[in-house]
Amino acid sequence: MDIKTYPEFSTNYPLLLTTFMKRPVRYYPDQIGVVYRNHVTGEYQRFTWREWYERVCQLAHALQDELKIQPGKPGQLGDRVGTMAYNTHRHLELYYAVPCTGATLHPINIRLSEEHIVYTINHAQDTVIFVDDVVMPLLENIYDRIKDTVKLFVYMSDKPGLPETKIPNRPLKKCSSNAPGSWISKKRIAQTGLRSDWSGHFGLFAGRFARSGRTYPMVHA
Repeated sequence: MDIKTYPEFSTNYPLLLTTFMKRPVRYYPDQIGVVYRNHVTGEYQRFTWREWYERVCQLAHALQDELKIQPGKPGQLGDRVGTMAYNTHRHLELYYAVPCTGATLHPINIRLSEEHIVYTINHAQDTVIFVDDVVMPLLENIYDRIKDTVKLFVYMSDKPGLPETKIPNRPLKKCSSNAPGSWISKKRIAQTGLRSDWSGHFGLFAGRFARSGRTYPMVHA
């Protein structure tokens, strides 16, 4: 029995986030790849791999062009992009768009105590935080303790508009259900197009994670 090997997916194929991101788009572009159910309303959203990839590209452009997120260098972290979110399609898009543009993703453990959450945000020096609508009360509780560190908050919701909140409108942007980078005009997206070159960000820190120890948070890059 012949044993087939696939060198293009092993020694000769770089195992990068961009590799994982592009492979289903290449082979299964029109198959449903992402299914999201809003746990509050029960409504479903489905995206093909092609649609998902386009959303990641739009988000990447938003991070760089609108939010001015800066990439890192070898041995040096890029801007930290925090997330206070559940397992949604938007969160999945952030897991690829942030590190693939050279920045550093910081998923914030929202199940920690407020004291530990504040510590991890300030210690990571998050530049921007993406927050789910259902997590807004938690963010409001800690806002005064992180406002000197975080420059901008991006609100993620299926609902239209911004919420009534103690967070000033200036550092709060809206991220709609239709496009992660929805604060960019459609004209602007059409001008920039979809990202086809993700090169130049290899060997950088993709993410920064923190878990709680018995008496203090433990941070992992």
